[in-house]
Amino acid sequence: RNFSGLMNDASYSLARLWISTFRDYFSQSVLDFILGNQKASDVFRTIIDLRSREPDYALQLSRTREAAVEASTAIVVHDGECVLLACIVHTPMALNTLKVRETADAVMVLTDGAVYICSYDYQLEKVSRFQRIELESIYTVQHGAYITDTLAPHSLDQARNHGVMLYFTTSETQSDIKVELPDQSAEGAIASAPTEDLSSKVEGSISAQATADPRDPAEGRSVSPAVVAAATPVKSFVACKLASEVQVVMQSVASSSGTGAPASLMRLGALEGQSPELLAECVCSAIQSAKSRAGQVDASRFIVESPIISAVTAKQSTSLVDKVSNRLYKALWV
Repeated sequence: RNFSGLMNDASYSLARLWISTFRDYFSQSVLDFILGNQKASDVFRTIIDLRSREPDYALQLSRTREAAVEASTAIVVHDGECVLLACIVHTPMALNTLKVRETADAVMVLTDGAVYICSYDYQLEKVSRFQRIELESIYTVQHGAYITDTLAPHSLDQARNHGVMLYFTTSETQSDIKVELPDQSAEGAIASAPTEDLSSKVEGSISAQATADPRDPAEGRSVSPAVVAAATPVKSFVACKLASEVQVVMQSVASSSGTGAPASLMRLGALEGQSPELLAECVCSAIQSAKSRAGQVDASRFIVESPIISAVTAKQSTSLVDKVSNRLYKALWV
């Protein structure tokens, strides 16, 4: 035995310690559950927290989501708008839809003029599509429990499963509005403004059509009922569920140099550590404050606190196939 062999043995011992402590954490939890040292709820929570226990996983995910927020704001936010709040949400990316099989990881950006919901592709590192909702078209915001899964105990925790719903008027009746963006450079800028987005469908339609009169004032002729029906705004909603793990919250901060440089984004660590329930309240309050500064809101009826999807409703909507599949999964897993 020499010094080299001693170092090899030490490295093998450290490797075994690393594997048994971090890589084999799930197996140890299963053994504890079989021996009766852990409850089923503890094991389910182990599944959720397993990846977060990996070294640097939370840090890498936080940096990835921070880059997603920065890229989304640089691409979709109109010039002259100030980012009041930006955070990570899970959303169906469809209007008038609460629950789909798989929700997309998206970025919600609140500015002093609109709310953007951006679907970000982490592999391509660009915004695949987004929805733009003018603040003046939002007439109610709702926050409450948003239960989308009832098969795991942690999914029924209302504090961790909280969401926000935006009710607004639009002339569109379709349930999904997709926007294809132009080519995006590496710096996250775009060559020109999007040719067709929700603002062109909502902003122009609401401002021009909502105030339309059934009679043409210039000609004094009656407008056909079909035209009046097309000009009538339609009430729609979009639902967003706040991310419960590794949340990223950012806000634009004006440059301190005073040279007219563009504002930069700063992370709000105080909000990132809060529960999704409290963050949802902050989002609703920020939207109300932005509309209040523009004199567009009735504070007494603007924010509604009510479950978006309650636990009872979620359990009733869970199909028999999902329940059987979950039981088979648990049986094979144990």
